[in-house]
Amino acid sequence: MKKILLIVSLLALSMVSLAGGNIPKSQMTAFLSDCQRYEGVEVVQLGGLATMALRSAIKLSTIDDPEAREVLKLITGIKRISVMEYEDCEPSVRDKITRKLDRMLKAADLLMETKDGSDRMEIYGVVDEKAGKVRDFVLHTPSDYSLICIFGSIPIEQFAKSAADND
Repeated sequence: MKKILLIVSLLALSMVSLAGGNIPKSQMTAFLSDCQRYEGVEVVQLGGLATMALRSAIKLSTIDDPEAREVLKLITGIKRISVMEYEDCEPSVRDKITRKLDRMLKAADLLMETKDGSDRMEIYGVVDEKAGKVRDFVLHTPSDYSLICIFGSIPIEQFAKSAADND
C-alpha cells in the first residue's frame, strides 16, 4: 500500500489543487495549520517557489527517463502541495482528525477509491470538463493516517492515462 501511495502521490503531484467539490482551499489550509498543534502530527507545505523547484528538478531528471517525462507532464500545472501525516499522535487525536477530514471531504467529489486489503485510499477533486482539466485534489489514506492536498490542475487525458498505466 505504501508503494501505491507513493505512486499516486507522484501522480497527484502532477495533478492538482486541493480540496475537492465545495471545500474551499482556505478551509483545508486552516485545518492543516490547526492540526500542527498536536504532538505527533507532521505537516509539510510547499508553496509556489518550492513546487517550481520540484518541477525543475524533475525536468533535469527526465533527460534519460521516459517515466519521469510523464510525471513532468502531470506536475506542470501544480501551484502548491500540502502533506499531513498523523500516524504518530494519540489514538484519540487520530480519530478526531480522521472524523473532521471525513466531514470536510463528504461534500467533495470522490474521483477514485482504491483498496488493498484493509488499506484504502480516496482521491477527491474537481473535474472541469469544459477546460478538460482536473483540479483541486485531495488524497486521503485513513488507514495510514495521511493526507496529500495538491493545488493546481492537469489535463483530464493525462490524469486518465496515468491512472490506467498504474493499475
